[in-house]
Amino acid sequence: MYRVPIKLSKKTMPKGNREPKSDEFHKHDFKPVTEVPLGKLADKPVCVRLEVHIDRILRNLPQKERIILLRQSITDAVIEKYGNGTQ
Repeated sequence: MYRVPIKLSKKTMPKGNREPKSDEFHKHDFKPVTEVPLGKLADKPVCVRLEVHIDRILRNLPQKERIILLRQSITDAVIEKYGNGTQ
């Protein structure tokens, strides 16, 4: 069986051969909008769809206020239903 060699462009690099990111690149790293009172944030966000009217109300709030409200509401609901469960 004949295999065609793969030509890598300058933009494509094999895994493991990644160049370090520049300071300019790191200027755009994610910065939290609010302080996190309960500790470290999870690696993945929790995403849910809401009814249209609830979504409209939330999206009309300032971003910082919306984040605080959602984090606190979800945290309170989980603790009330399942307990604190910190380990």
